Amino acid sequence: MTTPETPDSKHPARLTRRLGLGIALAVVVGNVIGSGIYLKPGTIARDGGSLGLIMFVWAFGGLLCILGGLCFAELGTMYPQAGGLYVYLKEAYGRLVAFLFGWIEFLFARPASIGALAVAFTGELPLGENPSDWLVVGVGSGVILAMAAVNIIGVLWGGRVQLVTTVLKVASLVFIICVPLAIGGFGAGSVSLSNYATTSTPADPNLGVRLGAVLLAVMWAYNGWHGITPLAEEVRDPQRNIPLALFGGIGILIVLYVCTNLAYHSVLTMDEMAGAGQKAADR
Repeated sequence: MTTPETPDSKHPARLTRRLGLGIALAVVVGNVIGSGIYLKPGTIARDGGSLGLIMFVWAFGGLLCILGGLCFAELGTMYPQAGGLYVYLKEAYGRLVAFLFGWIEFLFARPASIGALAVAFTGELPLGENPSDWLVVGVGSGVILAMAAVNIIGVLWGGRVQLVTTVLKVASLVFIICVPLAIGGFGAGSVSLSNYATTSTPADPNLGVRLGAVLLAVMWAYNGWHGITPLAEEVRDPQRNIPLALFGGIGILIVLYVCTNLAYHSVLTMDEMAGAGQKAADR
């Protein structure tokens, strides 16, 4: 009698599986929630021009993430190893393609994205009206080094920090969602359902161009949902927890993002949103 072959028997884990479903879910959600949901709604209003189109694209973008999640859930359970896309490319196309992808990620893609996020984070800190480039780079570098140190200490510590920061991120969006209702309900003050009916003149009248511009910004805000797959070798019961983390996390993100945008538009007219640009959340 032979024992059925499982993904773990074909690819035995060399790392300790210490991350449970809660931390895996926090990785998916926390890896996505960032500057996008705060910086992009204003530019999306400028390009979209109407709430119906904007809400459609936010929901459609979430659907695209779910479709991508189906693929990554399958790959993550087939190859529950550290490396994520590197592993999948190696299995599909061979070592050369995976090697080139890995070095492009290491030398260019990851440093650029991490640096951009660090600068965006630093820009929200009280560093004075016109902080010098050296100060911005120094503070941003310090933030990156601090996060790296947490992960060097151990994967469990990194996971716990991820869980805490994700709870804070979600709480900030829930706060934004609840504020329009907490200040007196629709019809009180600047909060009004009539704001939903307002429109603005989009930057380009062509519907296809508008959809493309809004979708590009929306997908940037959703970017990062597949961040759990590189940690697959450290997730307990990956055949169960990776799909649950992916679909649960993406579902949470869709609800948060749609509700957050509805909260923005309940307070500001479309023209005010478009005029605010990247500072719409500050209003």
